[in-house]
Amino acid sequence: MQDFCIAKNVRKLKEGGIGIFISAKGSLDSAKSRKLRRWIINEGNSDVIGAFRLNNETFIGAPVTTDIIVIRKRVNGVKSPNAIDVLDT
Repeated sequence: MQDFCIAKNVRKLKEGGIGIFISAKGSLDSAKSRKLRRWIINEGNSDVIGAFRLNNETFIGAPVTTDIIVIRKRVNGVKSPNAIDVLDT
């Protein structure tokens, strides 16, 4: 479900727009989410320009590892010089 929400909102970004997403760690490191990461780069015409992992003690009472993912929509299809290669993450 979280991958669907990320993809849906990446579609809504304007060229050069930045989206910041808070997600469970599965969006960056599970084999299942490789499809999402590939989609962001190809069909989503966007780049991941930041990724931050918060440990499982960040939110009191919710022992879950959380990721903050920063995505930028490409301008004229040009890859951002700050893009992070997330396909092999």
